[in-house]
Amino acid sequence: MPLDNFIAGVQGGMIAAIAVGSLLFNSLAVKYGKRPIYLATTVGLMVTSFWAAEARSFPSFVAARVVQGLCMGPMEALIPASIADIW
Repeated sequence: MPLDNFIAGVQGGMIAAIAVGSLLFNSLAVKYGKRPIYLATTVGLMVTSFWAAEARSFPSFVAARVVQGLCMGPMEALIPASIADIW
């Protein structure tokens, strides 16, 4: 497999999923609160880390990284909002 395809699949998919996850989970955090979103996405990150480590094929690995990107989205958007709430 060429390096360009590997990078586009793994990194590109994850970065696009972070953008989508940031918008999606930020909206859900406004409706349901930040704590359930933090807990759900942290568990999702843990599960997908094991999934990516045990992936037997490239499509499975890319899918794990995309789901990881979705779960990383709240870390980009909600942590600064939580810090702002404290101060």
